[in-house]
Amino acid sequence: MRRLSAIVAGVLCVACGTPHLYYWGSYEDSVFAVAAQPDGFDVDEQIDELETQVEKTNNKGLRVPPGLHAHLAYLYSFRGDLASARNNLEREKALFPESTVFVDGLIVRLDSLGGQP
Repeated sequence: MRRLSAIVAGVLCVACGTPHLYYWGSYEDSVFAVAAQPDGFDVDEQIDELETQVEKTNNKGLRVPPGLHAHLAYLYSFRGDLASARNNLEREKALFPESTVFVDGLIVRLDSLGGQP
């Protein structure tokens, strides 16, 4: 019984010490705020918060989670800054090549709005 308890305690200690693959910060909260109140959120506040998170994440040597730059692109397009939106979509593709097909579709739609560089 003691042996089993020691093994379980050891496994739990290892699991608690495992670093996270991505630094999520306020990304999920931002997605929720935008989805919950599509007309009632402060776009500039959301952009500033996420841009600050990206900077802190990079400074700490951590990884930005998948979708964060795509979400930023949405926020920039909502504000009408199509060049920054496109830039963030390109960053999403560079960080997560597996998203290329999806992001390329978003870029086509963005370009149809006049977001070409």
